[in-house]
Amino acid sequence: MELQRDAQAAGASSDDVQPLLSPSAQTGKKWLRAALAAAVIVALAIASVMTLSHQKLRAEPVNLVATQLASTIKPLKPRKVCASGKESCMDSGCCKQTGAKCFKMDDEHAWCNMTCTKGKGWSCEDITATKDEVAAENPGTSLYCYAVHFHDNKGKPNHELDLLKMQMQRGLGIFACDAYEIRSDVQLSVGDYEAVKVDDLEGDFCKYTRPDTGSCANTAIFYQVWQKMRGESLLWSKVQDKSWVIKADIDAVLIPQRLTDMLSQMGEPNVGVYYENCKGVDSGFYGNLEVVSTKGFKIVADNMEECKRNLCWGGELCEDWKWGPWGEDKFLQECMDRHGVAKLPLYELTYDGCCASDRPAGVEKLPNSTNKPQKWKPSCLDSYAPSTHPFMTVASWEACYADTMKPKPPTTSSHPPEYCTATPAATCGNSDRLCVLDHARCKGAAGRDEDLGQGFCCTAAGWADEVPMMRGCRFCGDEECGPCPS
Repeated sequence: MELQRDAQAAGASSDDVQPLLSPSAQTGKKWLRAALAAAVIVALAIASVMTLSHQKLRAEPVNLVATQLASTIKPLKPRKVCASGKESCMDSGCCKQTGAKCFKMDDEHAWCNMTCTKGKGWSCEDITATKDEVAAENPGTSLYCYAVHFHDNKGKPNHELDLLKMQMQRGLGIFACDAYEIRSDVQLSVGDYEAVKVDDLEGDFCKYTRPDTGSCANTAIFYQVWQKMRGESLLWSKVQDKSWVIKADIDAVLIPQRLTDMLSQMGEPNVGVYYENCKGVDSGFYGNLEVVSTKGFKIVADNMEECKRNLCWGGELCEDWKWGPWGEDKFLQECMDRHGVAKLPLYELTYDGCCASDRPAGVEKLPNSTNKPQKWKPSCLDSYAPSTHPFMTVASWEACYADTMKPKPPTTSSHPPEYCTATPAATCGNSDRLCVLDHARCKGAAGRDEDLGQGFCCTAAGWADEVPMMRGCRFCGDEECGPCPS
């Protein structure tokens, strides 16, 4: 499913919202994950997505370690009501493409894009709208994790069983969660663990096929998986006892401790919450790591039949979707949106070769393809994310795990930046760039060597030496970077 949407993002026409991620934005996740390791990720999440709010943030600097979570959140609007690149967003104030904002051209027209430059008839006023602000509290950090092995999916042979055996033997991946389950369409033993078998009760596991691979679309098998999670009282008691329901791909290098660290700062409203993890695409809830609060999962599980009856998951040309049958991630997201589960962005959850915004610029296209990129894997040495994906063999998975777990400084750059403020004013203009203090490059307004480290830069949270499109040094009090820290 990710690959289909990836091709969609790479091949967006001039009629669509473009995934206008600069090279700095494409490399920025490595820096963001470093910030998480330094317990500053909360400030980044608040400043960059502007969906969390806490009264202290508006008045004074925040002790980020001591702060537990936001007391309110502003959920994003569901995709269905938002504008595509072909439509004005003046009325809805929201965009189908993840991370895009609604910018005013004039008093009558507004359009979705990642960035906006004033002039040539554009006012560039950001009129992006969310759902109403709601109260939120932290549900805890305990994780119920599950993975699904779809054996008879008419796809190419894979190494998932070997991966599961290795992960169980070493206590890694989902086996490091507070509770876990494996589901499969065949009898499956992993060590002394027997996977939960999922039967094709409705005869539709392979009713639809993926246009990119020819294998069976996986929505129908996951539908039965979710039915079992809801329908078996013993299993549901195991699920509802935990704070979060986590689905992980078997080839994803999952570090549950990183996930619990991140979720310890997050708020949940009474309708539950889920997080999009890929920026710059239509529907950014990518399946390598699906994070849903248990309260939200219960809501969607109770409404599975209605969603299967009424959503166009078979790939029908409806809901402005033209990329074939839905994968389970798309189905689950649409069902959650349909039944009111809150949606928030948290792009730092994953470092994913299937997410276009995570790849560096210049990745070549496949031969004879105008839009589908070559396969690319992220550098695990640079990944501070809870999930790094994909690593499809035991050797590559173990190597990635070893690299991502190596001790790292707050950043792998020789000149780590610092946040100039922990408030939303730290964002630069209407973009998603952050204001950072660069110790090595900026020499203050006068340019003197003795002032080294006093300048502020607007950047997409990348390393200065890897960000060719950096705006250059800005200084304390610059209008783009907001106020200096007190």
